Amino acid sequence: MPQAFLHPSENQSKNRKLILIIPGVSNFLKRVLLRIFMNSYGSFPLYILPALTPPHYYIKIFSQKVFWLDRDFEGGALVGISCATSNVHEGYKIADRFRKAGSVVVLGGIHVSCLPE
Repeated sequence: MPQAFLHPSENQSKNRKLILIIPGVSNFLKRVLLRIFMNSYGSFPLYILPALTPPHYYIKIFSQKVFWLDRDFEGGALVGISCATSNVHEGYKIADRFRKAGSVVVLGGIHVSCLPE
């Protein structure tokens, strides 16, 4: 296992947290239109990554969650966020809040792959 994903203060025997997120679109009208025309059910990697993750990880998956509470932003977790252009601004906001809480954030998805800067 790559040591880069381990928080230095964590005990090796403790479960590690992996949080996978596909951000929702915060604008209600855009969210409804995307649901109707794009028929979006989530991202394929969101279902593959948990199957490939070692068993000592505790996995949480949030698909198109719109309302976030302060308690949702945990520290010490590895957070993967998959963004399309329609939800990238929401993804950036979520990433910033997880980073402030002390988590490591990895952005991915079509928008991030096409526009890495």
